Amino acid sequence: MKKRNLVGDRFGKLVVLAEAKNNGKNTAWFCQCDCGKKKSGVLTYNLIAGKSKSCGCVRADKMGSLARTHGDSGTRLYQIYKGIKQRCRNKNNPAYQYYGGKGVSICEEWEQDYLEFKKWANENSYSESGTIDRIDPNGNYCPKNCRWVSIRKQQNNKLNSMFVIIDGEKLTIAEWADKNKTNKQTMYSTFYRLIFQLGLENREIVGFELKLKGRI
Repeated sequence: MKKRNLVGDRFGKLVVLAEAKNNGKNTAWFCQCDCGKKKSGVLTYNLIAGKSKSCGCVRADKMGSLARTHGDSGTRLYQIYKGIKQRCRNKNNPAYQYYGGKGVSICEEWEQDYLEFKKWANENSYSESGTIDRIDPNGNYCPKNCRWVSIRKQQNNKLNSMFVIIDGEKLTIAEWADKNKTNKQTMYSTFYRLIFQLGLENREIVGFELKLKGRI
């Protein structure tokens, strides 16, 4: 099949100037955007299919417009919102393996519109000291499965699914930390690593029965 010459053709805001170094078997092109920036390595398929329409300035303009529209780009609530999307959608995010990688997603109405998320937050007792919590830890981020709780309560919600039995006394990790005046986060991190090493992270209840002498 004869290769199509795209020089001079326009695709959205991009005008093809010349053929660029090919990407394997795929023909690539050197383009100039209406904003003045030049972009190299744009594939034929992406141009024809409408996947490449600018140098990236259109997306940047949309994101900037969104930030200007809601005016919340610097707020704590918006950072929480961005964090949710990153955990669920960005495979390069360190937390993705525990969220998006395990099938946890963000509902379409929130993902498409921050203002919908903000509306839900304000109607459901959002406060600057609260944190978003999924009622079903294996469920998605959506209105029916989310609530605002204190950071302490959320930590206890995570810890209360893991208990330790010592001399017949059964307490959550958080409760053992309180009883022994130990830092909860330090104790939780230790057990959490063990949970993943044992492959038990999806268990609703994980129990440890230990025979110890003295304090833990």
